[in-house]
Amino acid sequence: MKAFVREYLTRSEPNIAAGYSAWRRNGAARWAHTLRVLAAAQQIARAEGADYDVVIVATIFHDVAKLDIDQDEHAERGAAIARDYLTRAGFAAAWIARVCQTIVNHVVALKPGDRLPLEDYILRDADRLDELGALGIVWTVMNTGIEAPSYEEARARIAKYDRATAERAVARLITRTGRAIAEQRLKFIDAFIAQLDAEMNEGE
Repeated sequence: MKAFVREYLTRSEPNIAAGYSAWRRNGAARWAHTLRVLAAAQQIARAEGADYDVVIVATIFHDVAKLDIDQDEHAERGAAIARDYLTRAGFAAAWIARVCQTIVNHVVALKPGDRLPLEDYILRDADRLDELGALGIVWTVMNTGIEAPSYEEARARIAKYDRATAERAVARLITRTGRAIAEQRLKFIDAFIAQLDAEMNEGE
């Protein structure tokens, strides 16, 4: 499954000229994202006692169509690709339907009172944890270096974007394990900002 998804992402990547952010919009970057989400999903699924196989297979396929279709349609398309692959591989129809539901629901907008199966929440949480923490800080610093290079601007953006995103994640993630991971990363961001402040203020 991993080999299939990785190859699909490589084949479907758009032809983007080198430049700002191009390195993130290709098959290799999307596959790296998938592997990071998979690692988080595995950790959460084990801790929460979920159907591990559903979570893992849905996670592997969750962004398979990310590069070859509009953002709003990638989950539905990804579920269709997964359904075809899993059917040809001989998996049971009911189990395939469950995996595809999890793929579709990883981006669905929820209304108050909506309830999803635990496995669906796990994929949603794992996906939202990606680039929350150290990777987010690196991305912010890279952007700052291109747009407005200064330590002060980088610090301001880290607090505005990375810290605020982590703080919201602590409140909004559904699974206890997902929230715990977000809390740990929020503490890291706070410690990073404190150390950055200390170094920027040396000699004043």
